[in-house]
Amino acid sequence: MLDTLVVAIQSVLNIHSIFFEQGFVSNIVMVAFVNIVSHSFFKKNQLNVSLPVMYYITVIIIPFVSIIIGYLTAVKLNIVSLICSVIILLINVDMFYLYDNLINLFSEKYENNIIEQQNKAYLNQLHLMQESQMKIRFLKHDMKNHIINMQSLLSAEKYDQLKDYLAETNDYIYSNNVIIDSGNETIDSVLNYKLAPLENNSVEKSYHVVLPEQILISSFDLNIVICNLIDNALEALSLLGENDEKKITIDIVYKQGYIKILVGNSFDGIIHKDKRTRKNDEINHGIGLKSVQNIAEKYGGILKTDVADNWFETSVIMYEK
Repeated sequence: MLDTLVVAIQSVLNIHSIFFEQGFVSNIVMVAFVNIVSHSFFKKNQLNVSLPVMYYITVIIIPFVSIIIGYLTAVKLNIVSLICSVIILLINVDMFYLYDNLINLFSEKYENNIIEQQNKAYLNQLHLMQESQMKIRFLKHDMKNHIINMQSLLSAEKYDQLKDYLAETNDYIYSNNVIIDSGNETIDSVLNYKLAPLENNSVEKSYHVVLPEQILISSFDLNIVICNLIDNALEALSLLGENDEKKITIDIVYKQGYIKILVGNSFDGIIHKDKRTRKNDEINHGIGLKSVQNIAEKYGGILKTDVADNWFETSVIMYEK
């Protein structure tokens, strides 16, 4: 009888020991799970997205409290503690799922704000470029009057005034240098404005622009596409060393209902996995090309990038609406 009682007590103790170990193991699993999941989700937040402080506090407190509750419920070995552990685990999973959605939402909002700011900047540039192009047109229109004035000064032997007049005219012309003159005022303005800094350096340039005066594509959208592609090319060229070969090609043509824009440039050969050249601004990296892709898709077109050796090329096709 005594032996039977001892065996029974030992059996109960062994069962309790097993349950305790299982509870301890389950809590360790929960701790590991929470740490792994939290690390993976926090790691996704690489765009410097600014979430409200309460979100971060909640993400930290809930797993911490869950671990404490898990250890406390592990002492009471019954079905209730098991259900509580499962519920706590599900709450943590749901919380991290919501956090992931919030990160994606705020990241998308952040990117949209950046694109909106870029678009406003490009719109302002477009106005400046159009004003510059208009000055050139005015100069051409008034050239006859300028020649008459200079002839008058020459005839009157007012050489000092003539010299000043020529200098002023020269400054006016070179401050509005014409590099591209396809006849399309919008695109010519964009290209002349963006390519002007390359005129006095060692970059090898090749431009081919054949366009009609009017294209049934928004001037604003064309401006964003061209400016983004040229900005990327210019930045890639700026990363090259003095002894590196520097070259840029721009080919913009119109063909029966669509426009093809191709920008190629030499670069240092360092690329990301998504075939984008590296940029100094890591936060805004890729947002410009995303904006270009959105506009291309808006017009039923495509954005394509090609990399060969130290040559990077981006092409965009957009169809008229």
